[in-house]
Amino acid sequence: MFGPITINRRRYRDEIADKRIALLDHYLEFDGRDSLSPFLTEMAVKWAIKGPSYRDSRNRFCDLLGYQVTSHETIRQEVLKVKPKDVLSDSSVPKKEKDVLFLEVDGLP
Repeated sequence: MFGPITINRRRYRDEIADKRIALLDHYLEFDGRDSLSPFLTEMAVKWAIKGPSYRDSRNRFCDLLGYQVTSHETIRQEVLKVKPKDVLSDSSVPKKEKDVLFLEVDGLP
């Protein structure tokens, strides 16, 4: 979508934990073990739940990023970790009632 992006990580020494960390990874809560960041994992889970299959979710990432970042089985494992109450469908969100409806119409004779 944006083309190739180069990220240079600068590692800093955490004096409390006595280890080296990359601030971007720390901010994104990305520890390097997973192939996706928490945000991209959440996106893959949403695509898998709302879409037709886990493979479709994987293929969407291939289309978005240009290469396969994860497998459909990994996405399935992430979906299995989600509790049903954590997934809100559009129908479960209460709709707000409106007192006024504004309608803009152009081109009427």
